Amino acid sequence: MAESGSFNTSGYGGRYLKFSWSIKSKNPSSNYVDISWKLVGAGTASHSYYISGNFKVVIDGDTVYSSTKRIDLYNGTKVASGTKRLNNASNRKFSASAQAGIYTVSVNCKGSGSWTLPTLAVDPTIPTWINVSGNSGTWVNKDNPKFSASWGGATKGTYTIDRYSVDIAKYGTDTWKNEDNVYTSKTSGSISNSAITSLGTLSGGTKLQVRVGMHTTSGKWWGHIYWSGVLNIYSSPTAPTTFTAPSSVEIDKGFNLTWSGAKAGSNGIAGYDLEARAYNGSSWTGWVRIFSTKNQSSYSVSKIKNLTVNGVNYSKNGESVKFQYRIRTTDGKIATSGWKNSGQIGITINSPTVPRKSIN
Repeated sequence: MAESGSFNTSGYGGRYLKFSWSIKSKNPSSNYVDISWKLVGAGTASHSYYISGNFKVVIDGDTVYSSTKRIDLYNGTKVASGTKRLNNASNRKFSASAQAGIYTVSVNCKGSGSWTLPTLAVDPTIPTWINVSGNSGTWVNKDNPKFSASWGGATKGTYTIDRYSVDIAKYGTDTWKNEDNVYTSKTSGSISNSAITSLGTLSGGTKLQVRVGMHTTSGKWWGHIYWSGVLNIYSSPTAPTTFTAPSSVEIDKGFNLTWSGAKAGSNGIAGYDLEARAYNGSSWTGWVRIFSTKNQSSYSVSKIKNLTVNGVNYSKNGESVKFQYRIRTTDGKIATSGWKNSGQIGITINSPTVPRKSIN
């Protein structure tokens, strides 16, 4: 396949003509090329010039130059030049010919050539949009790092789209790692819950960026679309290691719950969740969420008679019911720890005392 070419005509006395052409511009979408061409005198002759005429140039069946005017033809004399549009050009053959009468009036020098034009590949375009999410929104759990992505808006060209690469890098760096590939000829694609493994062990607080690249059967990558957001890697806080509640409480009195040993995740500790249930009951009821500094380590419960859990009112059931609490740590944004349970708490009802009467 040629983007330029030339040929020489036959000659007289060492003088001949040289025809040459080259592609000036391409229009793949309309499948045409414009070529530039020229015809010049050439060759070392016994005389510096020969009077010549009857010039004619034919390109792709069209006469693009014809003249009966006689000129002095030196080595390097520019006889004619121009441009020619070749339609339906992609990967097709065309030919050209030239002739002249060198020294004589009649045509005595001729030449021709043929060439195959290159494939006019219509370039595809990369996707125009991309959406990315982590385990929850833009948050990614460092202990189970996964993400999903979708993209679209690409356009097809001459060559078929054969795959997309999904790459990931730490935010602010240009060290991209391939995380996934989608093999498709479609102009859109997606991945779901793809594990993040290419960056090794991730730490809470790390931010990640994502891009998608497009490849075609021509063997060429056509660029990438970059997601404008970031994935936020987080580590979860841990539950308190100790959680203490009294073993029994009087129904008309309050009591304290205390805990210690919780550890912050990457987003710190915003507070704690407390729940209650009948001891070893089947379900818990959300009762209170304590939002405070991470240093909080106790909570005061008011009179137990005011507490109803899962339909059980403790002021009515009295000592026949035992109950318990559980606690977990929360960062107030995305992560919570596991639960830490208290032991059972019994309810006591103090019997009234009868005043003693003195008998004199």
